[in-house]
Amino acid sequence: MARPEPQAAEPILEISGLRAGYHDLEILRGVSLVVPRGRVVTIIGPNGAGKSTLAKAVFGLVRVRSGEIRFEGQSLLGLKPSQIVQRGLCYVPQTQNVFPNLTVLENLRLGGTLLREGVERRLRAMYEMFPILWERRHQKAGFLSGGQRQMLAMARALMLEPRLLLLDEPSAGLAPNVVDQVFAKVVEINRAGCAILMVEQNARRALAMSDWGYVLDMGENALDGPGPRLLADPEVASLYLGGLGGAREKSRETPRPGAGSEDGAR
Repeated sequence: MARPEPQAAEPILEISGLRAGYHDLEILRGVSLVVPRGRVVTIIGPNGAGKSTLAKAVFGLVRVRSGEIRFEGQSLLGLKPSQIVQRGLCYVPQTQNVFPNLTVLENLRLGGTLLREGVERRLRAMYEMFPILWERRHQKAGFLSGGQRQMLAMARALMLEPRLLLLDEPSAGLAPNVVDQVFAKVVEINRAGCAILMVEQNARRALAMSDWGYVLDMGENALDGPGPRLLADPEVASLYLGGLGGAREKSRETPRPGAGSEDGAR
């Protein structure tokens, strides 16, 4: 049975009119989106569209100039990442998402630092969800493969049992068979009750598994709709797969400002 569309579900995260950037450079220009409780929502778009900036703004890592970010009805603006984590929202960045000189077990324990009790229970749950981490629990994270590090990063975030997990490019740089494993884990995490907001360059795979998708271009909302519907949309296929930003700019016959200026040009 198909899941109801996001509008029919209670929102866990609401972003409205968000404007944010770095120093004098504005990257996000009035972005709005909704993540319904228990759903998977994916953000796609060309390089420099503002996807990673949006993820960092939600987690308090980028200064918000105007707009609103509300998690479970409460504003996140002005909160530190540690305070946001305590609210029930965890973030897995694309890079530098594990402590390479610590073992897998030490990384997981650090992920559960804010737990007052139940650390061992959460460790058992993570080993059950990610069996490879049990096998590698005494190995330093720096010696894990790329896919194993991504699994560890997700498990670290899940130690606190977040109600929303924010993933930034979870499949970046991974071999195709490992990408399959990572996306399978994302589905498994969601089925366990955790909502997912995912920034992802692998648009086809991400939209196919998402309840809703948003296309960003030049820091603005371009298109949105149910993931599979966006995937089947000829406009999304022609614009996004051919370079959405370039296509829109060509139609406007104006040069694209700030190309590649977003962190890592993502």
